[in-house]
Amino acid sequence: MEEAGVKGLLCGLPLYEKLVTGSVECKDGEPVAVVSFDEARGRYLVAGSSLKQGDVVLRSDAFERGILGNYKKRVCSFCFKDAKKRLHIHCRDCEQAWYCSEACREAHKRSGGHSLLHCKILSGFGSSKFNGAMESIIKILLAVLLKRVEAEPSRRGGGGGTGYELFNHLQSHADDLLPRSKKDLKDACSFLRKQMQRHHEEAPLPLDELVHHASRIESNCFGIFEEAAEAGDQGPSTSAEGGEGDAPRGEGSGGVNGSSQQQRGPQRDVMLGREVYLEASMFNHSCEPTCVMSRSSGACEVSLLRDVDQGEELTISYIDETKPGAHRRKELKRNYHFDCHCRKCELDLLALRGGKKYNHLHKKKAKKKGKGRASKEGSAGSGGGAAPPAMNFESQVDQAMQKFLAL
Repeated sequence: MEEAGVKGLLCGLPLYEKLVTGSVECKDGEPVAVVSFDEARGRYLVAGSSLKQGDVVLRSDAFERGILGNYKKRVCSFCFKDAKKRLHIHCRDCEQAWYCSEACREAHKRSGGHSLLHCKILSGFGSSKFNGAMESIIKILLAVLLKRVEAEPSRRGGGGGTGYELFNHLQSHADDLLPRSKKDLKDACSFLRKQMQRHHEEAPLPLDELVHHASRIESNCFGIFEEAAEAGDQGPSTSAEGGEGDAPRGEGSGGVNGSSQQQRGPQRDVMLGREVYLEASMFNHSCEPTCVMSRSSGACEVSLLRDVDQGEELTISYIDETKPGAHRRKELKRNYHFDCHCRKCELDLLALRGGKKYNHLHKKKAKKKGKGRASKEGSAGSGGGAAPPAMNFESQVDQAMQKFLAL
């Protein structure tokens, strides 16, 4: 991958200039996307030039992938192929990595994905007490930490080409978790820290820092689903396993508060694992996204859903944006810890307030109408004149709504 392309994507962030884990498409020599920052939105991506519908904004490989503990014996640890039955080839030293073939087992070792140190630390996971969803987060965290540990000492502070520095700048929501969820995450990180202390001389990171790293994974991962793995199109997840939330970006971030970015398309039921894309995590959410993300075999591609102008923000949807506004807001707040203020949500809130105004006027009118009817019957009984005709309710409501919208 061309380093120049990455520099174009990461314009304004010199710390990331050496990161070569992803590439950005260029148009006429200009970067398609550049990074901007403000206090309200944090880091976000904008179009570097005027772009057309269908243009590719980003292509990137997964930074790390992990299998849910429930499926580790049926999904290959290297190629992530779902065998739909128990695999027979596995690492007999740690009993945590299972493979669809001897070729995958050897390739996993050669790639450094299952090093001797990795295997030794994993050997203690048989005594862990966290659920399958949490196990996948902790195993991804282990792989991330080993990227840092195994980097050259001169590059260890930033992780150099390992991508650790960019990972370290992903958003953590550890401080936003509910007490029980944070305790579960802290207990799991404490377990990992003890395993690393047993097998590695270098002192591990402080526990609080590990918790924030685990939250970065939980908040920014995408789910790998059963049908997606078969079709080679792995969409982000939305339902968490053993967590308080409904989802990761698919079941991608389940296990803590259950969050992770979600992708357009039908919801899948069975999540096999999760994966982290560093560059794609810089896309902010919108319920009217300008981009859509597609994934296949550990790689992602982000393309435009419509034409955009230079300087316009590039967004994806973390959830199913076709759901009602109240459902979207609840899901985003619970799983991603923010209130969405996109145009679609603002219009939904305006309509909601308008509906409450209608209901208020209807109840008020019904009450007056009931009093008027009782007064009319009383006048008729006493020989008085007929009561004046009731005012047109629909006209009153229309007039009130016009005043409300004019505010």
